[in-house]
Amino acid sequence: MLSRLAGQPLYVDGMYAAISYDVGKEELTLVRDEFGIKPLFYRSTPCGVYAASELPTLVRLGGMPEINLDAVDEFVLFGRVLGRRTVFKDTCRVLPDEVVQISASGVTTRRRSRAGGVHPPCDQLRDAIRDAVHLAIASDRQVGIAVSGGLDSRILALHASEIGCDRLATISVGVGEHDGVTDLRHLKLPGSAWKTWEHSYARFNPLRFKKAFYQGIARLGQPSALTSLALYETLAELARNAGVVVLLVGEGADELFMGYDSYRRCLKWPNRLQSMMDFAMAGVESRIVSRLIGRSRVVGAIERFRQDVSCRSTWPETLRQFELAHSLEPLLERTDSCLMGRSIEGRPPFLAGKVPSIALACDPFEGVGDCFGKTALRSAYPEFSEVVKRPFRIAGDFRAECLRELDKHRLGLEDLGINVGQACAMVQEGGLNGTGCLRLLGLSLWSRWLKEARDL
Repeated sequence: MLSRLAGQPLYVDGMYAAISYDVGKEELTLVRDEFGIKPLFYRSTPCGVYAASELPTLVRLGGMPEINLDAVDEFVLFGRVLGRRTVFKDTCRVLPDEVVQISASGVTTRRRSRAGGVHPPCDQLRDAIRDAVHLAIASDRQVGIAVSGGLDSRILALHASEIGCDRLATISVGVGEHDGVTDLRHLKLPGSAWKTWEHSYARFNPLRFKKAFYQGIARLGQPSALTSLALYETLAELARNAGVVVLLVGEGADELFMGYDSYRRCLKWPNRLQSMMDFAMAGVESRIVSRLIGRSRVVGAIERFRQDVSCRSTWPETLRQFELAHSLEPLLERTDSCLMGRSIEGRPPFLAGKVPSIALACDPFEGVGDCFGKTALRSAYPEFSEVVKRPFRIAGDFRAECLRELDKHRLGLEDLGINVGQACAMVQEGGLNGTGCLRLLGLSLWSRWLKEARDL
């Protein structure tokens, strides 16, 4: 099967990270699904090559790896590590839809040619999502749906109820006063199947943020600036307590249908490459980061960004492709890590079947032209046309927590080339915005995990 996955052209509707070893050729082959729903990493050591779906597993094999400072710089500046690099020098990620072949002669990588053909028309979107939900919900184990009360999760719940699925578990985590779903009746679902569902709701306690954030970073084995990581830790625990083994999630809808408010601001900027760089930096200024890691390291990170990002598509299709290539993967890694850490399989119907193909055929200007966003998706579901977006993230001031962790992990951060004195000064003086503080907090907690991993 893997030899077919590694071949081209071939389209496989599914999520997978596959590995095989050809004894005759003495060649290791690694393959990932089209969107990178399932993570896959490999590490080259003097003792051989290791591969796993989790970075912490590779850290435990072959001794503690050397830190990749280029990746650290990219994280501080952009909130993510670019391309196939990881925070460890001898460890790489297999990119979505990529084939990696490793032998005595070296490592070769290639992206598979995506299947061509005519995209289904946009008026088939609702049917395509219904079919994807129908397939994703098939299981002989307890199935659940993560519901936020926003558009994407309502659509998943709507189709599950239309199909007549009973005895489902629905899971919701609230952050603010009106976040999450406390009562399924608020979703106004059709039919009666939903009345048999078992609903679990928990309000996230902000006092637990740092603990849950650290737990998520420890699972990932890399720094993160996603506050939703702490929320997913809570959601995954809630799902496990409800006996869920398969959980339907809404990942991919925002990137495919361009549903974030920040896209509208980005599209007003004239220079595409600079626009995407500013979008990724999220208000963290390069001159400020230069005080943290040095000007030459900032210049290097910016140059790698320029090399890594393609502007060959029309605008805003360029932005959508950037988001699918660079922003979606960290979200999928977060989801997979938190859920699989509790033996729960996350299934994203928006990334399955004909849904992505139809979404990519829709005009990307749709979805950023009004106050609600995701126009194509709302057109397919007029009953939800005015449902507001529910960002699955924690809004707050992380400065105090950031300062405490900077001081607590000063030595570890200095080993990463961070000027901790300057960092503390900028946090106190307000020179670093909230996003920058969150990145430093994530880096501090990751340095704590590194120390604990070394001491094992």
